[in-house]
Amino acid sequence: MALFKKRQQASQAKQVSEADVKRRSKSAIAEIRAFDGGFSANAFFREVEEKAEHIMLAREAEDINEVATCDLAPALGKYGVVIGFNATESTLTGFYVKDGMQHAQVVVEALIAIRRIKRPDSKKIKMILHMVKPANPGPDDEWLVAGLAMR
Repeated sequence: MALFKKRQQASQAKQVSEADVKRRSKSAIAEIRAFDGGFSANAFFREVEEKAEHIMLAREAEDINEVATCDLAPALGKYGVVIGFNATESTLTGFYVKDGMQHAQVVVEALIAIRRIKRPDSKKIKMILHMVKPANPGPDDEWLVAGLAMR
């Protein structure tokens, strides 16, 4: 009975934390919209997920760094040879403007396919991306990766 109670409490704590994350994400989206009236959450998440996929599928340092303002070469090959990427969930966890730049933190959860000798393997990963864009962007400015953590 005690084990069931512990599992139930853990499940309730997870639900509370998921609700908190969703609330923070909605708040961050509202902050961006207040700053940039033309902001589209769908376009933003699509752009971030494309950058995350680009990072995971890159084979060369030049390829991976073209979507970033920092050196992402250490992320190359972290999981071996990735042959597939499927973002399952993206969450905006924070936003602020500082020194003429917009800063956004996004957590992307994904399922990756890894090439193995006998058969492909898959793994769930979590990428925490720090994205930046000029505060007064031009038509060609896009969000770039300024920091990356992977779990």
